[in-house]
Amino acid sequence: MGSYITNAKAAEALAAVIKVYNVAGSFDSTVLDEDIDAVEGTVDSYVAGRYPVPVTGAAALKMIEGIVIDLLRAKGYGRLATVETPAIIMSNAKAARDTLNRISVGSLRLGDTAESTTERTASAFFVESDPLLMTKAKLRGF
Repeated sequence: MGSYITNAKAAEALAAVIKVYNVAGSFDSTVLDEDIDAVEGTVDSYVAGRYPVPVTGAAALKMIEGIVIDLLRAKGYGRLATVETPAIIMSNAKAARDTLNRISVGSLRLGDTAESTTERTASAFFVESDPLLMTKAKLRGF
């Protein structure tokens, strides 16, 4: 828990929805810890295909922290049954997931973090077939 964000930083980022983490008038860090674990698990699931997790590079951590905060805010609002999640929160969470997807496919790099050297599953395949019927040599004269 807390590889990318501390409880204090999360509580600060969640100021608008912090009441969801209050039980009987006092702050309940157990629920916040569960949400942080869930969000960081999501982030790691995207990032782990390309980078060793948890990410440790300073610039990469800054980017990941922003993603965690955006996803955590959406998760916090999701816990509030009586409040509709603001469009900006949903938009930021979608942008965070899009960024994670770009990281996972390699179109966005975490600059100061070396990519994992473990072998990735290949997505290419080989199909064996009969010899070609139409080749350059067979089409001469047409």
